[in-house]
Parts: sequence; structure tokens; C-alpha cells
Amino acid sequence: MKLNEFLKELREAFPELLFTDEKGILLGEESRLWDLFPSTEVIRAFEEALSTGKGFCEVKDGNRFYRLKLKRIGSLVVVLKSDVTAEREVEDLKRDIISTVSHELRTPLTVIRGNAEYLLNFTACDESHLLQEIVEKSEKIEKILSGIGKLILGKKEKFPFINLYPIVKNVVLSFKETAESKGIKLIADLEGSSVEADPLLFEQLVKNLLDNAVKFTSKGYVRVRLSKECLEVSDTGRGIGKEFLPFIFEKFVKSPDSNGRGIGLSLVREIADYHGWEVKVDSEKGRGTTFTVCFGKQGKVSGGESQQRRRV
Repeated sequence: MKLNEFLKELREAFPELLFTDEKGILLGEESRLWDLFPSTEVIRAFEEALSTGKGFCEVKDGNRFYRLKLKRIGSLVVVLKSDVTAEREVEDLKRDIISTVSHELRTPLTVIRGNAEYLLNFTACDESHLLQEIVEKSEKIEKILSGIGKLILGKKEKFPFINLYPIVKNVVLSFKETAESKGIKLIADLEGSSVEADPLLFEQLVKNLLDNAVKFTSKGYVRVRLSKECLEVSDTGRGIGKEFLPFIFEKFVKSPDSNGRGIGLSLVREIADYHGWEVKVDSEKGRGTTFTVCFGKQGKVSGGESQQRRRV
């Protein structure tokens, strides 16, 4: 059987597969791949597949959304077409829900903060420090809601340069009591580093990683290391089985011995992606885990507290 005939039969058996030559012409047809999916993204993905061996893009065709994965094999480019319409609809629904909930929560929070500020500024109160705490916590919740809303809705903006040192330091200190109650050494090796980031989202990322490390470590230590290139959280805990490693950043995925909801690490990945960072994990069952968040080319050493080691 000739190659073209074989590919034609393969195409008929698996409609999600497409084959093109090096010019993008679909085998057995006279049209090109980007005639079938008119989009500059398709052309870019095809050119990337020719130069690097792999390409990827998502396109819309009418009311359907498709994900195209391209792989160059010799003089052919194989295209795997996946219908991701349902996935996109779920994402849109999630964004609508988050947007609605965020909006509904902001209104009562604004009222609470406004009333607390009024009492703080215009009335005599022996417990003014409690009112001040209400104001500060309300403001923080509002900022968290705003950050999560931007994260879920994919609204990218210019991040300020912030020094990550004090954020990581404060998060580590907040876990000190919990770690000590379990007999765990909590080690901080922190270097001043200035990175473009949303401070509240970065704080949430650190909290999620450290919460997991402390929760799943019964003896030994948890170490947090911050450098100009990356944040690293490592532990001597129970580790992650090989069967779970490929899926730990997926929503609602958790090991059988976890009592969490399976969203902490997925949020870590979403926050990292939102900033253009990379998250890596190295783990072995029974021998601990290390998560590394790489800041890419954004990290810069800031002045002030650099190269300081603190045992907490």
C-alpha cells in the first residue's frame, strides 16, 4: 500500500488526524492547513513545527474551539485536532461565577470597612485597635478578591517591581508555630530579590507551597530558599508517588491520604502562569518533595536584605 493511500485510510479512521507536506498542503487535498482553519496562529504553529519539530495553537471554527498539536515527522507534519469547546465553555462559566461572587463580596466588604473607618475616626472607642484591624483585613480581602478576579479572568497588567524577601519572610514566620508543634525545623535561606509581580498573589503562592510542605512532613525539616532566580520550597515529608506527579497541578487531584480539596497546587500553577513563571517539582515517595518556581529573566537582586539566612 502506498503511503498516501495509507494516510488516507488512517485519516478516514481517525478524523482528528490531519497530514500536511512541508508547504502546509493537506495530503489528498489541494487546500492548505490554514485554509481549513483561517488564522495567523495556525501559520505560526506550522512554522514552529517545521523549525523545532513541534507546534501548538487553539482556533475557533464557527461555534467550536479546536486545539491543534503539530509534530513534524520527516517531510510530513502530523496535526492532532481536539475539540475543546466544552472545556472552553466550562472556563467561561467559571469566570462568570468568579466575577459574580467577587462583585457580590466587594459590596458588603466596602460597607464593613466604611462603617469601621467611621467609628475609628469619629467616635470614642476603647478598642480602636480592633476597628483598625477590621479596616486593614477588609482592605486585604478586597485586594485578594481583585487579584483572584484578574487571575481567573486572565486580565494581564503591568506588575510593579516588588522585593519578595519581606513577603516570604512573613509567610515563613506565620508557619513557625505549626511547624514547631510537629517538631519540624523550619529553615529560611532568603536573598533580597526584586521581581515584577502581584504581591498578594505571590504571597498566596508561597502560602500554598509552604502549607503543603508542613502538612505532609512529620519529621525532619522544611526549607524555603529565595534567590534572584527562583523560590524553592523543599521538605523531608512523605513525597509524591510517580503515578500522581504528572497530575498534581490539575484541579481536584489529590492523593488518597490527603484531606485537602486538591486546589492548592492548581492555584500555584495558575499564579505562576499568570506571571510568566515556570513551576517544577522533584519528588520521591517517602523521601520528600521540592517545588521550584523560576522567575525567568525577570528576577533582579534588590538592595537591602540580601544573602541572609534565618532559622525559624
